[in-house]
Amino acid sequence: MNVSDAIRLKRAVRKFQDKPLPDDVVHAILNAGRRSQSSKNTQAWQFIAIRDKSILKEL
Repeated sequence: MNVSDAIRLKRAVRKFQDKPLPDDVVHAILNAGRRSQSSKNTQAWQFIAIRDKSILKEL
């Protein structure tokens, strides 16, 4: 898929299922973000995955 198609076909999901993602899926998403490029390759990434809904509401 080229960039033009990706922008044109983009979907914004507004309704989510009330079930947690499996651990392997969360790890795959975090790994993809970790491997993405940073400005000038500074590697300044920090990721926090919050899975507890009460903590998420507090934030």
